[in-house]
Amino acid sequence: MTQALSINKFGGANIEKMDKVREIVKILKQQGEKPVLIVSAFKGVTNALINALEELNKKGKKYSESDIDVAYSSVKSLHENIIKQFFPEPTQAQQIRNTYEEHYRSLRDLLLTHRNQPHLLQPVAGSYQIYDDVIAFGERMACLFFEQYCNKDSLKTSFIKSVTCQGLEESDDIASVDDIHRSIRLGIKQVFSALDG
Repeated sequence: MTQALSINKFGGANIEKMDKVREIVKILKQQGEKPVLIVSAFKGVTNALINALEELNKKGKKYSESDIDVAYSSVKSLHENIIKQFFPEPTQAQQIRNTYEEHYRSLRDLLLTHRNQPHLLQPVAGSYQIYDDVIAFGERMACLFFEQYCNKDSLKTSFIKSVTCQGLEESDDIASVDDIHRSIRLGIKQVFSALDG
C-alpha cells in the first residue's frame, strides 16, 4: 500500500515549538501519511540575517572575519537559545553546537571569499545566489535542529538539503510562465526522488 504524501509548511513561530511539530509528525505517520515538512527559519532569524548583511554592507569591501562574527552574533544567540531549550543533554547539545559551527564557518567563508564582488550585499540581477545562500542559513539550521530533535526520540527523518529550480536564468527579464512551471516540476521531482531514496 502506498503512503499518502502530506506536505506541511511551518513558519518561524511554529517551528520554534519543535516539540509540538514533532507530535504533529507522529500523528500524521500514525494515520499512514508520509509527511514532508517545509520549514522557515526560527522566529527572528531571517531578520537578524538581513540586519547582519546590512551591518557588513556599511563597511563596504573592508569587513573582516571579526566584523562578520560581530554582525552575526544575534543570529548565533537566537540559535543558541533553541539549543538550550530543546537539547538539555550536554553531549547532544555539544554535538549540535559543533555541527552549527561548521555551517557558520562555511557561511563566514562564503562572505569572506566574495566580499569584493559587487552587489553581494545588495544584489542586482545575476548576483542573487550568494545573497540567497546567506539568507537560507536560517532555514538550513531550522532543518538541522528539527532533524536532530526528532532523531533523539527515534523518529526517523530525512533532510533534503536543497531543491534547485532548474532552467531559470537570472536576468532583468521576467521568466515565462512555462519556464517557471517547468522549473517547479523539476524541483518537485527532486523531492520525490529524495523521498524514494
